Amino acid sequence: MAFLDGRELDEDLVASAFAETWSLDARYPARLVGHAFVKGWASLIFGTMVLTKPKQQDIVAAQTLDCASQAVAAWPSAIGIDAFDSLARFEPACRQRR
Repeated sequence: MAFLDGRELDEDLVASAFAETWSLDARYPARLVGHAFVKGWASLIFGTMVLTKPKQQDIVAAQTLDCASQAVAAWPSAIGIDAFDSLARFEPACRQRR
């Protein structure tokens, strides 16, 4: 968020978050409900972190949005946000509101 507001990034914090996210899906047991969501979420976070690097923004932006779509499609249960019953329907609506 700081980056999007034009402020400097704490590179140490970004590096630490990147390292933790890199193996998140491997640490979350595949047999548990929600594994596909966690895997998609980890890809989304990875893409978002790469977007903080100016030379990478054009390459990764569309892929990161695709990761968001894949992650929400993998959410294992119904939700109740406004009139939406699934994250797969809620996420595109959020994009349109911007």
